[in-house]
Amino acid sequence: MREAQGNLTENIKENIKENIQENIKEFEEKKTSMRYARLMAGGMCSLIGTLLAIYVGGWLMILAPVKETLAAFVMGTLTRRMVIVSAIKCALSLTTAGAIWCGGYILNRKIIGYEEC
Repeated sequence: MREAQGNLTENIKENIKENIQENIKEFEEKKTSMRYARLMAGGMCSLIGTLLAIYVGGWLMILAPVKETLAAFVMGTLTRRMVIVSAIKCALSLTTAGAIWCGGYILNRKIIGYEEC
């Protein structure tokens, strides 16, 4: 009787060990896949931040105002206000682009996590 109980106890212990090892293996696989998902999401945030910074800082705040100012000069409708607004937009464009880029970078670091880099 005691031998049967001893065998049963040993079998239960072995089953528990196997289950724990399988659970640990599954957890590590999920952890790895989540890490890659976070890396991809963080990379996308950084890429979107960079593209938005180029669009807003480069096109909307530098090239478009300069283009409009040159067109107004050629047509003879250039005003002092237009020149001042264009100059202010050009002066602030790099700051704005930098802020947008930093937002994407910070979001990237938040999603990925500082400890993994």
